Amino acid sequence: MAISNVSRHNGGLTGVVAIPRCWLCNWPHCRVPPRARSLRAKPSLPPWLQAEFDKAAEDVKHLKTKPADDEMLFIYSRYKQATVGDINTERPGMLDFKGKAKWDAWSELKGISKEEAMKAYVDKVEELKKKYGI
Repeated sequence: MAISNVSRHNGGLTGVVAIPRCWLCNWPHCRVPPRARSLRAKPSLPPWLQAEFDKAAEDVKHLKTKPADDEMLFIYSRYKQATVGDINTERPGMLDFKGKAKWDAWSELKGISKEEAMKAYVDKVEELKKKYGI
């Protein structure tokens, strides 16, 4: 909420009124009807999927053996797509081979939803847990 001065007395505030702002567009006194606002709201991720994703992210740190490079790139790219979304950085320089491989793996997922990336991440971690053990 924005704060508006109602009146000033000797340079100080004597009354403060909170101006309600629209949660959708952040404009004071928005004229968007409540029904239209609810239709525009983005669906949130299922809580069970977020919990599984968080558990998988913790489990992958405790594998007995480090996964192969292609498996690590798969995990990295799905994790970044699920947490950040589409890639938002420049491609690393010519001599940063590891950085370029990670960037390329993440870049290939452009447009995939966070939910899809989370599901793929969880499935891959479960596969790695069976393969390498915890």
